[in-house]
Amino acid sequence: MVNEAAIVQRVISGDVAPFSQLVERYQKPLFVFVRNLLGESHICEDLVQETFFAAYKNLAAFDEQRSAFSTWLFTIARNKSLNELRSRKRRERLTSDSASVANQAISRDDISESELFSSLDKALADLPIEERTTFILIELAGLTAREVAQMDELKESSVRSRLSRGRAKLREILDLHGGKK
Repeated sequence: MVNEAAIVQRVISGDVAPFSQLVERYQKPLFVFVRNLLGESHICEDLVQETFFAAYKNLAAFDEQRSAFSTWLFTIARNKSLNELRSRKRRERLTSDSASVANQAISRDDISESELFSSLDKALADLPIEERTTFILIELAGLTAREVAQMDELKESSVRSRLSRGRAKLREILDLHGGKK
């Protein structure tokens, strides 16, 4: 196991090469997290790069006593993703482009894998942002409820409640869309 705090200290001291180990370790989980939050992969790579750049620039602000490096990094990614979502909403209001896709009942028998993932993406997008973020961080990015609680400055029980509500709403949304028979 790589000692992330030691890598951070080496980078702060001027040895920047070890930072690539952190990028290699977290690039895929961050991409999965951001993609599931934003629902579009074409800007996710840029946002993940921005996350690593912001982390690199602010490494001195990382405090291993307050959180794990992964928690700190995912907090940066979450904040950048939420900013992107807010920016999108502003752009949508300005252009008032509200073309909605008709919700069709889809049976598992006639659904392709890509349609299934599309339905899941739409269902995730329908979750309230707090529950969506919690679900993605825990179920897809592999963070613990404790780590998410640190990120959101909540009690661990509150995070578990959010996750439970998110799962229930996700099941309900998928049932409404015909994704579960």
